[in-house]
Amino acid sequence: VFRTTHFSLFAVLSVVVYPSVQAEIGLGDEGVLTTDDLPGFKVQIPSQALSGSGTTLVKATVYYADEPYHIEDGEGMALASACVGLEPHGIQFNRPVSVSIPIPSYQDISQLAGASLEVWSSPASTAA
Repeated sequence: VFRTTHFSLFAVLSVVVYPSVQAEIGLGDEGVLTTDDLPGFKVQIPSQALSGSGTTLVKATVYYADEPYHIEDGEGMALASACVGLEPHGIQFNRPVSVSIPIPSYQDISQLAGASLEVWSSPASTAA
């Protein structure tokens, strides 16, 4: 309970450190990123997917993984999964990389939204 002399927007916030994981992956090597903080999340980089020389530091950060996810009567867009940032931004792969992001409330979302889910990503040229 708090007291105020005006009406505005109010919320209770807490500081949360979201999990991240990183790995050095060599030019011809394959690599896998997972974190126990987001079960079901996985990035699989096949061998020969990276160009250049040496190793590349690949990083994944989970920016939003708190439930419940916002669902409003099936109208508009709602966040159905955690938001995961993958780095380095704009990297181009020679072979497709698999990214698995869990959808914890899929049954509820599919009933409300008719299972009309889509994947959104920022443009490859977006810098963090």
